[in-house]
Amino acid sequence: MAVDWFLLAVVIIIAVVLVIANIYILVYFQHDDDKNTAYFPKALVVFGLFFAEATVLLLPLDV
Repeated sequence: MAVDWFLLAVVIIIAVVLVIANIYILVYFQHDDDKNTAYFPKALVVFGLFFAEATVLLLPLDV
């Protein structure tokens, strides 16, 4: 079975765009006092949003 390079490129590009969008959403909705603190919870929020979006977007690839 050969690797579909176009599909692989699309998945990687979408993953990067989703992570960037999630970081933007996190920065937009964070409180002003939380600017340089609590990096681990922020990373959990970003990757939690990413995994939630990925489960929706990866379903058509499986079918």
